[in-house]
Amino acid sequence: MGSREDVTDTTLSDLLSGLAKDPKARVAWLEVDTARTAAKLLRDARRRSGLRQVDLERLLGVSQARISQVESGRVDDMPSLDFMVRFLDACGQELVLSTRDATQSRSTEEMVGVDPVLLRRVDDVDLSAGTVNQLRNDNITYVGELVQKSESDLLHAPAFGRKSLDEIKAALASMGLHLGMELPVWPSDPAAYLDVAAAQKRHGSE
Repeated sequence: MGSREDVTDTTLSDLLSGLAKDPKARVAWLEVDTARTAAKLLRDARRRSGLRQVDLERLLGVSQARISQVESGRVDDMPSLDFMVRFLDACGQELVLSTRDATQSRSTEEMVGVDPVLLRRVDDVDLSAGTVNQLRNDNITYVGELVQKSESDLLHAPAFGRKSLDEIKAALASMGLHLGMELPVWPSDPAAYLDVAAAQKRHGSE
């Protein structure tokens, strides 16, 4: 299997350098990144409000299936601006838009600096199934997300114990990493980052 792992281990830097040079590829990257960012914004807003998808189905007058689609982060299911405003309003929040110079945005060239080991999924690390499940419950999917947590962050998570913490510290140490790291470069959405890189790899092999 391991298609994403192949990308991170062997060709990620070359692929992302290509994204920066290819206008069409850069547009595709922006579309994916925008869709994933919008979906995360909506998911996080709903969870903070304590609402379920079925609750928003009633409040917004749309099907639960549609709400699930817009929270998926797929480009084809990206919601309209009007839908996002209504969604956030139902969650007791508002959408605030701002602009900035494009040179201030994190570019694909800068993303080349991401250490491939940070893009490994926690279920690919030498951790017990119980510890992996605890990390998933805390919305930690990638090593890069894990190392940015402190010991206190993890121990405050529900049902997270000292045994799991020691296991994580040992696993990270074996990779030359530790908890509480400050990463100078980290994608806002690692899954989108890897999806675009994998798509570029497929495109380059055609």
